[in-house]
Amino acid sequence: MATNEDLYWHNQRKSKEAIERVTSNTAIGNISSGAARAFFGINHRQQPGLIPMNKDQIGYTFFTRPLMNMTMENLRIDRRLSLLLTKEPTSYSRYIRTVFDNNLISSNVDCPLLDNYQAFIPILTNFIQSSSGWPDAVAPTYTSPEGQYKEAFSFIDGPLNLNGTYDINCTFRNILGDPITDLFYYWILYAMLVFEDRLVPYPLYWWEHEIDYMTRIYRVTLDQNKRMVRSILSADAAFPLSSPMGQRGNFEVGQPFSRENDMINITFRTNGLTYNDPILFDEFNATVIFFNSAMRDDRREQVFRTIPDWALNLLNGYGYPRINPADGSFEWWVDKRLFYAVIPRDLAREVDPAGEAYWDNI
Repeated sequence: MATNEDLYWHNQRKSKEAIERVTSNTAIGNISSGAARAFFGINHRQQPGLIPMNKDQIGYTFFTRPLMNMTMENLRIDRRLSLLLTKEPTSYSRYIRTVFDNNLISSNVDCPLLDNYQAFIPILTNFIQSSSGWPDAVAPTYTSPEGQYKEAFSFIDGPLNLNGTYDINCTFRNILGDPITDLFYYWILYAMLVFEDRLVPYPLYWWEHEIDYMTRIYRVTLDQNKRMVRSILSADAAFPLSSPMGQRGNFEVGQPFSRENDMINITFRTNGLTYNDPILFDEFNATVIFFNSAMRDDRREQVFRTIPDWALNLLNGYGYPRINPADGSFEWWVDKRLFYAVIPRDLAREVDPAGEAYWDNI
């Protein structure tokens, strides 16, 4: 006959097994693992290798599209900008013009190279090689004057918010035709002409005193499986300071091809930085919705569906990003018609019966 003590230890064992199952898929692992023990108590035997090295993915760097006024009337003000008025829809000039102004679609000015519902500048995300200059979170301090015996004390004296201006350096790999250099050239040219009052923003931004050539830079790092957001940083409002046009004039005898602009270094002046604030999830998703209203919560599943892990390679280059605010997972959503045009529905059901059963009922 089981005693109360036997029942107690039986329940303890069952509870421990349940906790082991729940925690086995967490970043640290179950509570009996070496990693968990490293958090619980002191490794007084100094045994090495209890926790594996961090293997987070570098993730993505997103640059939101500015909201410039690239109408024909505005661009005709300056000869240099008039080059963007080409009628060739698949040219780099048309791409630059439309990526800066998503309102042009209403004037039948489009570019097949650009998804106008995309909130970010694809060629910058796709070809960025490095990003540096993000300041650390450093606590401001006050230290008292020293006394007679050199005694002093110090304490936190100020907010941790990064509300100042900072410079972030980004390096991009150039591609055939050097479109990235041109993109930044027209970006700063437009901004300088707005400063001179030769160009005018759209009336809405004029009335609201909003600077229309700003971008927001999101740095999103992911776990090793590229499924969960590990951290998110935001350069709240930024603009480029230069374009390396001068590199086009450099050359060296004996080199048949110019290698001066293989890499493009751009400095962004940023106004305010935000680190790991949960509101960034909502702001990131709101930016996606601003350019694509079908990504709203009340419409998204009727028009789009998530791309499952097994289909990501097949649909690489398509879809809209979203951060699930409930669990911090990073998702890619694609139009259902495109998904089933690439992957037949029967094949999808065969590969992932449970997942397809959900979308069949939407």
